[in-house]
Amino acid sequence: MAQPHRAVLPEDCRMDQRAGTEIGRMFLLGRISEAKYWAAERWQSIITQFHVVLATPMVGGSSLGRMVAPGIGQDEASGNSERPETEEEMHDRVLAQHGAAMRVLRDIDHAPLVFMALEHVVLKGLPASAKQVERLNQGLSALCRLWKMDEDGAGYPQRAGTRKTAHSKAPWPYDEKEVKIVYADD
Repeated sequence: MAQPHRAVLPEDCRMDQRAGTEIGRMFLLGRISEAKYWAAERWQSIITQFHVVLATPMVGGSSLGRMVAPGIGQDEASGNSERPETEEEMHDRVLAQHGAAMRVLRDIDHAPLVFMALEHVVLKGLPASAKQVERLNQGLSALCRLWKMDEDGAGYPQRAGTRKTAHSKAPWPYDEKEVKIVYADD
């Protein structure tokens, strides 16, 4: 096998892209819930963004950077309410998200051990010992509560083409409708 880290997974789960990370393999093996998997992914994203914010100096934008070419053949009003996030807004958002996550994790019993397990498994992608899995679950449960994620995974849509895992759910419970959009040249 060209990718030995996938060898521990059942044959039908080896092609899943989540098998590329340790936390993904833990989910596919049923060692953590889907909510905890998504909490780990979100926590990793917040930590990455936090390090970007710390390493990026706050610079003022130039007036040249604010100039935007008019949209050709586009509805002029369509982009009025949409604009990219400014550096200051991203800075504030990332610091608020990071601060909230860190406060929740610091309030856990044995917080340093939980942080070590999260760093070891989620950030570094290293295999976890049984004790680390316990601490990892403790930290991810706290993050699930913070972000109001269902621990049992109820309400999560199943990806199209997803193979069955230990946490596979029933099909998407909502009706799907095909919508046709007709564009008229005025």
